[in-house]
Amino acid sequence: MDLKVLGLRIRELRTKKKLTQEELSELSSINSKHFSAIERGMANITINNLDNIANSLNISIQTLLEVEHRKSKGELCKDIIKILDESDHEQVQLIHRIIHDIVA
Repeated sequence: MDLKVLGLRIRELRTKKKLTQEELSELSSINSKHFSAIERGMANITINNLDNIANSLNISIQTLLEVEHRKSKGELCKDIIKILDESDHEQVQLIHRIIHDIVA
């Protein structure tokens, strides 16, 4: 599993519960610096820490790990480029207008 994606998932669930990193790290019995590194995808996480985080958030480990549908920015960009490469000129123009309208 991609550690950055898992870290983003933990952050997402933590903020939904309106907890700070410090609060969740304390509830999970994880050193705050290590917890920060976990959320940034810079540190490995043990099954015990996963269990502690899930319990502290009142969710199952399965819910915590439900990140398969999420892709990193790089993966999404590769997917978009592949779609564009396989599209004809009119489709690319339409995709461009849609993206422009969304981000403008």
